[in-house]
Parts: sequence; C-alpha cells; structure tokens
Amino acid sequence: MPLRLLASRSLRSLSTHWPPSHISRTKDWKYQIWISRSHDPYLNLSIEHYLLQHSRQDSVVLFLYVNSPCVVIGRNQNPWLEANLRIVGRNTVQGNNGKEKVIQLVRRRSGGGTVFHDEQNVNYSVICPTADFSRDRHAEMVTRAMRKFNPRARVNKRHDIVLDRGQPRPKQQWPDAKDMHQTAFLSEEQASLKVSGSAFKLTKHRSLHHGDESIPEVQGGIVEIKVGTSITQL
Repeated sequence: MPLRLLASRSLRSLSTHWPPSHISRTKDWKYQIWISRSHDPYLNLSIEHYLLQHSRQDSVVLFLYVNSPCVVIGRNQNPWLEANLRIVGRNTVQGNNGKEKVIQLVRRRSGGGTVFHDEQNVNYSVICPTADFSRDRHAEMVTRAMRKFNPRARVNKRHDIVLDRGQPRPKQQWPDAKDMHQTAFLSEEQASLKVSGSAFKLTKHRSLHHGDESIPEVQGGIVEIKVGTSITQL
C-alpha cells in the first residue's frame, strides 16, 4: 500500500487490502501524520475520506499527498462549466518522470472551487474534532511556517493564503507579528498573489480542511484546461 506513517518505527506491511492493516492498527492514535506514496488522485482523496470517517473522534490528523495532473472540482460544481471536457481525460502532459500522463477529472467531497493539481504542488489535509475547528486555524498554521522564509504571507477573508506585494509600510504601522491576517506590506495597485486555496468538509464529530499550493508558472495552462481549446501552455 503506497502510504507511509511518520512514526518512530518503519512500516513493514505493503498490503493491498483496504483498509491497510497499518491504518487500522493506528486508528486510536491521537496525533497522526500520513504521507501518501501514490500520485493517484482518486486513491488519495479516498484515503483522505477514510481518515475523516475512521480516525478517533478526538484525534488530529495531517495527511500530505501529491497528485498526478488532474482538475479537481468541488462537490457542488458542474464539470461542463468548470472544465474543458475536450481536453480533460484525453490530452496528456509530461510528468516528472518524463512519461506522458492523461489529465484526469476528479470530484472531491468538500465544497469550494475548481483547482489544478500536478506533481509540482503538495496538498495538505488536516482532520480534527468539529468542536475545535475553525476555517482559519489551519491556514494560519501553514502561514506561520511560511513566514519563517517569507514575511509577506497572510490569510485573507476567504481563508486562502496569499502573498502581499508592494513596499513595506512605515515601521510604526506594522501589525503584530502574531497576526496572520495582516503584513507589513501594502500595495493599492498590485493585488496579492494567491498561494493556497482552502476547502472544507464538516461532519457532526469530525471536520476537514484541505489546501493546495498554486504554482504561478502553470496558471496559463490552468486557464486553458478550464475554458480554452489548447493545452500548449502546459
């Protein structure tokens, strides 16, 4: 099974049965970090949903995965409006290993908008008790880590992670360093750059927040896949 748990011991089981035995054995652990070794978006989203449904109710789970090229739509979206179906599922792009890969269309169980995944971005999912959940909490967690190497990172009103542009404000106007929703940079002419979107799945006892990193170099290609007729920009 292409799944690895970050723990003090290595996994020996590579069972192909579902659920994998090592997931079943660790379902009672309060804190878990999983990294998928698969790039299959259908498998990764299935693992994510299994962890949401079967991890203990008071646990906190971090799941990291990378998908092969795919367009992922929200649970309530219309694929005919969100993706160019003449391209998705038919055209191919070159993966990291040099092999051609078909761009797949995937529907996730959370809401939110359409995103493009490929092997150049990392997707994260945090699952926690609904009583402890807020829509900003885990975006703020990622932003705190980002600020160690980029002070322009912040969480916007849509719970997305963005990078502010422009020049620094006067030092006396700098916000509290612990405030993840403001930075010392301000530009009225340049819009902030989106780094990661957010989507959510809430149940009675468990809630999920997942996000994905947006890579500026493929933005033109994303537009082509969603609404155009050419895929050359990918």
